[in-house]
Amino acid sequence: MQKMATHIDFIKDITISKMQWKLKVRVVRMWEVPDHFNPGTIFSIELVLQDEKGDHISASIGKSVLHLFKTQITELGLYNMANFIVCHNKEKFNTTKHRLRLTFTQRTTVAETTDPLFPINIFDLRPYDQLINKVDVKKTELFDVIGEIVNFSEVQTQNQGGISRKFMDIELEDDERKKLSATFWGEFVDEIVPHLLSANNQPIIVVMQLIKAHKYQDSYSVRNTWNASKLWINPNFPQSDEFKTRLLSVRDNNSERLTQTISQQSYPVSDELEKGIVQVKTIGQLVESMQEGPCWIVASIENLELEKGWSYVSCKKCQKKVDKLGNIYQCPNPKYKHEDYSAVIRYKLQVRVMDTTGSVSLLLWDRETMFLIGKSAKELKEGFLENTGAVDKYPYPVELNNILQRKFMFKVIIKTENIHQQKEVYSVVKLTDEEQLMNKYSPAQPSDDLTEPDFNNIQVLDGEKECEDSTEDNDTTDIAHTPAQIDMDEQGHVQITPTTSAQIQRRGQRRKICRRNIYSYNASDSKPEIIRNVPRAIQNKLRDRRAERREKEKKFRELRPALDLHIANYQLMRDALIDAIDKIILYDWEALSILVDSLGQPLGSILTDIYHEVWPSGPFWVYVLKFEAEWENRLYDYL
Repeated sequence: MQKMATHIDFIKDITISKMQWKLKVRVVRMWEVPDHFNPGTIFSIELVLQDEKGDHISASIGKSVLHLFKTQITELGLYNMANFIVCHNKEKFNTTKHRLRLTFTQRTTVAETTDPLFPINIFDLRPYDQLINKVDVKKTELFDVIGEIVNFSEVQTQNQGGISRKFMDIELEDDERKKLSATFWGEFVDEIVPHLLSANNQPIIVVMQLIKAHKYQDSYSVRNTWNASKLWINPNFPQSDEFKTRLLSVRDNNSERLTQTISQQSYPVSDELEKGIVQVKTIGQLVESMQEGPCWIVASIENLELEKGWSYVSCKKCQKKVDKLGNIYQCPNPKYKHEDYSAVIRYKLQVRVMDTTGSVSLLLWDRETMFLIGKSAKELKEGFLENTGAVDKYPYPVELNNILQRKFMFKVIIKTENIHQQKEVYSVVKLTDEEQLMNKYSPAQPSDDLTEPDFNNIQVLDGEKECEDSTEDNDTTDIAHTPAQIDMDEQGHVQITPTTSAQIQRRGQRRKICRRNIYSYNASDSKPEIIRNVPRAIQNKLRDRRAERREKEKKFRELRPALDLHIANYQLMRDALIDAIDKIILYDWEALSILVDSLGQPLGSILTDIYHEVWPSGPFWVYVLKFEAEWENRLYDYL
């Protein structure tokens, strides 16, 4: 064994001068790269190797030798490897800081080994400071970050070349209370959503491995790449365990995780709402929703539902409810089951809220309730005991009443049980009391009027019948079934002249003559407008408007084949520009300018208008998504 150890080389010593390098390394990352010309096959397997000193180097197993190594190597495995081709690292993205990379050949040897002392610090963690403080970051370099998820958006979709890609925005927080924006794409979304929906206020620690930085307006966010990136959720590695320990110590030093009391400045509520990241629903729409995920509601707190209390005793480590055995609190989490901790009191308050469309129950956890009350659950409990002298003398602290009859915007999570089991209790993950936002997004007050019918053009309906006269016994003749000549005079009044066959057969009988309402629909209006006794001039204007609309629709049908060709070319150009942006060949604004030129008119003008509307709040793909969603509706304005 000692002789073997003397022949082990270290990654930092590797040069191009020879092939006979002998390494003892752990595979800290392994992924397959598909063949672009034959997507169903593997082009290569890429590796990131780490030696016992913690240095990394990338390696590649080409298509010609895949059959030799594909089944021999697994991620996180420890191996003795020897004999590689060493070349300069000129890949699009650098997975390590080493200037060289290894290529497996027919002569490469791989043998699995064990060594309990070999380190497993597999992550190259990037401090948030380098991203938050605008330190220049190489866009071609991939790195790792760790953090707790403290905020997230709903899942959104982007279409590229007929392929739909899911993404969502995430906010990460480190143990120093610094925050970092991230975008999860594709598989990252599929992996994290189940944890977000079932978190129950438990912290979610993630490590994003081999991700890239995205710079926009002098600030950085991070996102995963196509194949190399990997998401670790609540991992059990030394680096992640150390992070959790530091995170818990920060919480303990701030009175039961005062770090959960996020200020309004930390809540990008206005951004979520203005950009449509998360939808605003009424309570009626909420309970009828069949889609999992977050949404906002505006409602007032009408009642405290205290059947299950308003607080619970939890573990400091994981926030789960603890079991009390004598004077000892024991956490049910298997990881901490045999360790005793002093427990903490946290809020778990259920309330009934209401808007103009209905009511529903919301579950407020520690962070949100602390924001409403202004005190921690521990402080409230201690004050309650001091004032009463006994726990059961009064049912709950009177401070809880201070939140009644108050209106807030709540961000809630729609879960599977809400949809399939009709459970009307929703967990709150964020809230705000910004009056301007609540006024803007509050549901409209219910109207006493009947809902107006939805017409695309002027129509004549029988409605709001006003009776001029009737017989004493209410014996009337239905005018709709009476042969008659119907005319309209210059003032727009309806004139009905019965024909001979429709003469009244009984003396004294009079018809119930009903005036008709005429509904005019404007495409920019939310509902039809009732016009009584429409003058002839206005009728002519309405007819002209309909004629103009029909003419535009005719032009649109004539242009459709050419537009379809433009859109097909646009999709190819869009994908090429996105690839150029990813390769750092073009900036976002340069790509947008090229796309406008390639579209021609009138589509280019539509994209230019969208740019001026959105600027400067979004990168290239934001303009593209808005254009794809709105170009058909906007086209009528250019015809």
